[in-house]
Amino acid sequence: MSGEEITSFRSSLTNEEIASKIDILNDAFSSRGLTIHPQSGMGFSISNAEEALKNTDPTYQEIFSILQFERAARAVVAVLDQKNVQLSLRRLLDGSLDFFDRKPSVAKNTLFELEIYRSLSIRNAVSSLDEPDVLLHINKQTVGFACKKTYSEANLSKTLSKAVSQIEKSHCEYGVVAFNIDDLLPGGRVLQSTSYDAAGEIVAGVCNEFLRSHSASFQKYFRGSRIIGALAFCSVMLDLNDTAFNNFQQWYLWVSPEMNDENLAMARNVNQLIQRESV
Repeated sequence: MSGEEITSFRSSLTNEEIASKIDILNDAFSSRGLTIHPQSGMGFSISNAEEALKNTDPTYQEIFSILQFERAARAVVAVLDQKNVQLSLRRLLDGSLDFFDRKPSVAKNTLFELEIYRSLSIRNAVSSLDEPDVLLHINKQTVGFACKKTYSEANLSKTLSKAVSQIEKSHCEYGVVAFNIDDLLPGGRVLQSTSYDAAGEIVAGVCNEFLRSHSASFQKYFRGSRIIGALAFCSVMLDLNDTAFNNFQQWYLWVSPEMNDENLAMARNVNQLIQRESV
């Protein structure tokens, strides 16, 4: 069983809204006693967006800077009411937030956790930043998401082992291992497409191929556990006919064919949730 999220997150913010997001982020960090160093990934993201807003006819690079900031800002704003947000904000200051490069960073790892939280929340799901990384409350039960940004498929077994351990040590009743697979795609590129549907097919294909190629490992590590599935999450920058540039995200759920009826029922509930339209 698998599920696809076909809703794209299109860049629809005005300059005023982007400027407002910059103010919100600056306040979110400063009000918690955290300093955004100008040389940090978050510092670069904010300053690049500020510079881009000054140009009434932005270059491609400036458009990309705004999109990178928008992606980070939306995830951060979504979690500001969470009790554990202080730790997440601190970790966002550690390393690069440049989605074009392929260097691992604590900041990008943390942002993925926030993106999973936001993606659940905008579908009216009750969720929280809690162990293992994000906790989904559904039908009076809990599903823990262990979020892993994947930089190489070569060490996937090690990543899986860590994720399973995280879930088993938490108090959730079920678990999902969520993989961000952006960095498995070539760096420094923008996806070009003639339509959102066509782009969706490309990104869904990337997610499906990742899940298919590692399905045997998933079955091995998940067998006999509370883990009900593996989630592939992919976000790309989309160039639509050279007329519109957007952040475009999809996620896809893989579920083991060997699960018991109880786990399968919860997997179906989660699958239905991720296919909801965002609000």
